[in-house]
Amino acid sequence: MALEPIFRRNFDNPEEQDRADLQDRADLQESIISQVEANPDFFLAKYEQDSRSFSGRYIAADLFKEMFVEYAESKSTRTRYNAVVHNAAAVLSALQLIQCPFIFVQKINGD
Repeated sequence: MALEPIFRRNFDNPEEQDRADLQDRADLQESIISQVEANPDFFLAKYEQDSRSFSGRYIAADLFKEMFVEYAESKSTRTRYNAVVHNAAAVLSALQLIQCPFIFVQKINGD
């Protein structure tokens, strides 16, 4: 199934004093989006394997954020990178919602 376009946030805030901090967020956002666009099935499979998703039946963008190592590293990285990974996680959750019925029919049929 086709992946929806992932909106890129602008992290170039002229009022922000720490340019390196903004660049770090922009670079991570680009990296995450590139990974998701290149291989969304990797993240969908990782999500389904996470016990909190109940084999992929529980669909939530916030839980999809946990599939990104940089985000899930600590409480402070969750706060720091929340906006960075949000749009990629939202697109993955929409894709999971579309694919979910097909996945369970395949599992029932043994495919």
